Amino acid sequence: MAKVVASSFDTLRTWNGEQSRAFEELAFQLLKDRAPYGTRAIRTGNPDGGVEWYATLPDGTEWGWQAKHVHGIDALLTAMTDSVRRVAKERPALRKLTFVISWNLATGLGGRERKSQRMKYEDKVAKWRTNIPGGNAIDFDLVQESDLLDELAKPQHNGRRWFWWGGPRPRQRLAR
Repeated sequence: MAKVVASSFDTLRTWNGEQSRAFEELAFQLLKDRAPYGTRAIRTGNPDGGVEWYATLPDGTEWGWQAKHVHGIDALLTAMTDSVRRVAKERPALRKLTFVISWNLATGLGGRERKSQRMKYEDKVAKWRTNIPGGNAIDFDLVQESDLLDELAKPQHNGRRWFWWGGPRPRQRLAR
Protein backbone atom coordinates (compact mmCIF):
# COMPACT_ATOMS: atom_id res chain seq x y z
CA MET A 1 0.00 0.00 0.00
CA ALA A 2 1.37 3.45 -0.92
CA LYS A 3 2.22 5.80 1.88
CA VAL A 4 -0.44 8.47 2.30
CA VAL A 5 0.66 11.91 3.45
CA ALA A 6 -1.84 14.38 4.83
CA SER A 7 -0.27 17.59 3.62
CA SER A 8 -3.23 19.90 3.95
CA PHE A 9 -6.80 19.81 5.10
CA ASP A 10 -7.60 21.61 1.84
CA THR A 11 -6.90 18.34 0.01
CA LEU A 12 -9.40 16.23 1.97
CA ARG A 13 -11.88 14.33 -0.14
CA THR A 14 -15.34 15.88 0.03
CA TRP A 15 -18.02 14.35 2.22
CA ASN A 16 -21.73 14.97 1.68
CA GLY A 17 -20.66 17.25 -1.16
CA GLU A 18 -18.48 19.57 0.92
CA GLN A 19 -14.92 19.69 2.16
CA SER A 20 -16.08 21.41 5.36
CA ARG A 21 -18.30 18.37 6.09
CA ALA A 22 -15.29 16.13 5.53
CA PHE A 23 -13.26 18.15 8.02
CA GLU A 24 -16.07 17.93 10.58
CA GLU A 25 -16.23 14.15 10.23
CA LEU A 26 -12.46 13.70 10.35
CA ALA A 27 -12.24 15.91 13.45
CA PHE A 28 -14.87 13.75 15.16
CA GLN A 29 -13.06 10.54 14.22
CA LEU A 30 -9.75 11.86 15.57
CA LEU A 31 -10.97 13.54 18.75
CA LYS A 32 -14.07 11.66 19.92
CA ASP A 33 -12.01 9.80 22.51
CA ARG A 34 -11.30 13.09 24.27
CA ALA A 35 -14.78 13.00 25.79
CA PRO A 36 -14.51 13.04 29.59
CA TYR A 37 -14.00 9.70 31.33
CA GLY A 38 -17.29 7.89 31.85
CA THR A 39 -19.04 9.70 28.97
CA ARG A 40 -19.23 9.08 25.26
CA ALA A 41 -19.10 11.39 22.28
CA ILE A 42 -22.47 11.81 20.56
CA ARG A 43 -22.24 12.96 16.93
CA THR A 44 -24.91 15.44 15.88
CA GLY A 45 -26.60 15.84 12.51
CA ASN A 46 -27.81 19.10 11.00
CA PRO A 47 -29.06 21.28 12.47
CA ASP A 48 -26.46 20.64 15.14
CA GLY A 49 -27.24 23.19 17.86
CA GLY A 50 -23.77 24.68 17.46
CA VAL A 51 -21.68 21.54 17.98
CA GLU A 52 -20.50 18.66 15.80
CA TRP A 53 -20.50 16.35 18.83
CA TYR A 54 -20.96 16.55 22.57
CA ALA A 55 -20.71 14.53 25.76
CA THR A 56 -23.03 14.72 28.76
CA LEU A 57 -21.34 14.58 32.15
CA PRO A 58 -22.92 12.84 35.17
CA ASP A 59 -24.09 16.21 36.57
CA GLY A 60 -26.04 16.91 33.35
CA THR A 61 -23.64 19.52 31.97
CA GLU A 62 -22.22 19.12 28.48
CA TRP A 63 -18.92 19.54 26.69
CA GLY A 64 -19.12 20.25 22.97
CA TRP A 65 -16.82 20.35 19.97
CA GLN A 66 -17.29 22.49 16.86
CA ALA A 67 -15.11 22.02 13.76
CA LYS A 68 -14.40 24.94 11.43
CA HIS A 69 -12.69 24.58 8.07
CA VAL A 70 -12.85 28.27 7.21
CA HIS A 71 -10.13 30.38 5.58
CA GLY A 72 -9.16 33.79 6.95
CA ILE A 73 -9.23 34.99 10.52
CA ASP A 74 -12.20 37.35 10.09
CA ALA A 75 -14.37 34.69 8.44
CA LEU A 76 -13.29 32.14 11.07
CA LEU A 77 -14.15 34.44 13.98
CA THR A 78 -17.53 35.27 12.43
CA ALA A 79 -18.33 31.55 12.03
CA MET A 80 -17.18 30.85 15.60
CA THR A 81 -19.32 33.69 16.95
CA ASP A 82 -22.37 32.26 15.18
CA SER A 83 -21.68 28.89 16.82
CA VAL A 84 -21.28 30.44 20.27
CA ARG A 85 -24.63 32.24 19.87
CA ARG A 86 -26.33 28.97 18.89
CA VAL A 87 -24.73 27.03 21.73
CA ALA A 88 -25.65 29.66 24.32
CA LYS A 89 -29.25 29.69 23.07
CA GLU A 90 -29.85 25.99 22.29
CA ARG A 91 -27.52 24.20 24.74
CA PRO A 92 -27.79 25.99 28.10
CA ALA A 93 -26.12 23.04 29.88
CA LEU A 94 -22.94 23.30 27.77
CA ARG A 95 -19.96 24.35 29.91
CA LYS A 96 -17.00 23.72 27.61
CA LEU A 97 -16.78 24.40 23.88
CA THR A 98 -13.72 23.27 21.95
CA PHE A 99 -13.22 24.72 18.50
CA VAL A 100 -11.31 22.52 16.06
CA ILE A 101 -9.74 24.46 13.20
CA SER A 102 -7.82 23.33 10.11
CA TRP A 103 -4.91 25.77 10.44
CA ASN A 104 -2.70 27.26 13.15
CA LEU A 105 -3.38 30.79 14.31
CA ALA A 106 -0.40 33.08 13.74
CA THR A 107 1.06 34.74 16.81
CA GLY A 108 3.27 37.20 14.95
CA LEU A 109 2.31 40.41 13.24
CA GLY A 110 2.49 40.77 9.48
CA GLY A 111 2.39 43.88 7.37
CA ARG A 112 0.13 46.52 8.86
CA GLU A 113 -1.52 44.16 11.33
CA ARG A 114 -1.81 45.59 14.83
CA LYS A 115 -2.92 42.29 16.36
CA SER A 116 -1.93 38.72 15.62
CA GLN A 117 -4.54 36.13 14.68
CA ARG A 118 -4.15 34.59 18.13
CA MET A 119 -4.71 37.98 19.81
CA LYS A 120 -7.84 38.51 17.70
CA TYR A 121 -9.12 35.09 18.77
CA GLU A 122 -8.44 35.82 22.47
CA ASP A 123 -10.18 39.21 22.14
CA LYS A 124 -13.19 37.49 20.55
CA VAL A 125 -13.39 34.94 23.38
CA ALA A 126 -13.53 37.82 25.88
CA LYS A 127 -16.36 39.42 23.86
CA TRP A 128 -18.31 36.15 23.74
CA ARG A 129 -18.14 35.97 27.53
CA THR A 130 -19.45 39.51 27.98
CA ASN A 131 -21.68 40.14 24.94
CA ILE A 132 -23.48 36.82 24.42
CA PRO A 133 -26.03 35.87 27.09
CA GLY A 134 -24.78 32.63 28.62
CA GLY A 135 -21.31 33.03 27.11
CA ASN A 136 -19.79 33.68 30.51
CA ALA A 137 -20.74 30.14 31.61
CA ILE A 138 -18.70 28.51 28.82
CA ASP A 139 -14.99 27.64 28.87
CA PHE A 140 -13.45 27.86 25.41
CA ASP A 141 -10.66 25.69 24.07
CA LEU A 142 -8.92 25.46 20.70
CA VAL A 143 -7.52 22.49 18.76
CA GLN A 144 -5.48 23.57 15.74
CA GLU A 145 -3.88 22.02 12.66
CA SER A 146 -0.72 20.87 14.45
CA ASP A 147 -2.77 19.12 17.16
CA LEU A 148 -4.69 17.25 14.46
CA LEU A 149 -1.53 16.34 12.56
CA ASP A 150 -0.05 14.99 15.79
CA GLU A 151 -3.10 12.78 16.16
CA LEU A 152 -3.01 11.72 12.49
CA ALA A 153 0.63 10.63 12.85
CA LYS A 154 -0.39 7.84 15.22
CA PRO A 155 -0.41 4.36 13.66
CA GLN A 156 -4.05 3.74 14.58
CA HIS A 157 -5.04 6.45 12.08
CA ASN A 158 -3.40 4.86 9.00
CA GLY A 159 -6.81 3.90 7.61
CA ARG A 160 -8.19 7.39 8.15
CA ARG A 161 -5.26 8.95 6.31
CA TRP A 162 -5.82 6.53 3.43
CA PHE A 163 -9.57 7.14 3.35
CA TRP A 164 -9.54 10.94 3.62
CA TRP A 165 -6.50 11.60 1.39
CA GLY A 166 -5.55 8.59 -0.68
CA GLY A 167 -8.27 6.00 -1.02
CA PRO A 168 -10.74 5.50 -3.82
CA ARG A 169 -13.08 8.44 -4.27
CA PRO A 170 -16.81 7.86 -3.87
CA ARG A 171 -18.72 7.67 -7.12
CA GLN A 172 -20.51 10.84 -8.07
CA ARG A 173 -24.28 10.62 -8.32
CA LEU A 174 -25.57 11.41 -11.74
CA ALA A 175 -28.43 13.85 -12.11
CA ARG A 176 -31.57 12.16 -13.35
